[in-house]
Amino acid sequence: MVGDGDNFAKSELPADGEVKKDNISVSDASQTAALEEEQVAPPWHFKLLVIGTVGYLIYRFIWFIFLLTGHAWNG
Repeated sequence: MVGDGDNFAKSELPADGEVKKDNISVSDASQTAALEEEQVAPPWHFKLLVIGTVGYLIYRFIWFIFLLTGHAWNG
């Protein structure tokens, strides 16, 4: 039947009652520990974005100091 959602939900559950993620049993501690230790490095363009943002904020902070001291260029 198309409208019977209970049968679909029951067919997706594992028979032994364990919750599985990506075909790996969550109850297996050695496999989950290996997955948690694996870390992915951020991409190069994210690092470039962070460096650029920090540089811009330093520039704006220096400009703000000049503005407070009255030495800023007022165009």
